Amino acid sequence: MIETNCMQFVIRKKMAEEKIITALNSLFGFLVDTADFNVPGAVGVAQILDYSEGFAQSCLVSWPRKYKPELNQEETAKALANKLGVDVMVDLDLDDEESQWLLAQPHLPSRKVDVVHLSDGVDIKQ
Repeated sequence: MIETNCMQFVIRKKMAEEKIITALNSLFGFLVDTADFNVPGAVGVAQILDYSEGFAQSCLVSWPRKYKPELNQEETAKALANKLGVDVMVDLDLDDEESQWLLAQPHLPSRKVDVVHLSDGVDIKQ
């Protein structure tokens, strides 16, 4: 897996932007904000998009390379699922052509899943 300065999470249910950012800020070890939710001292930025199909939202977080999150992407997804109380998926190979998706569920072990790309979103392949 390639080290990057970004992480992307796909969230099953629509959540308030403030709730997502507050959860991320408690996990990263540095602060992030969005264009609509300003956090004083933020060094990273999150872009939250709503989907009309499948999982309700995605959240792409990026930050300067000199900062390093306290948790890796898989650990962050699990902690985020627990904090938000919803399923969170991550593509562990974001830079590769072949995706390897992980489903993090609140208070359950994480597991690899296959996803289907919809016209406006992603979901777990049935």
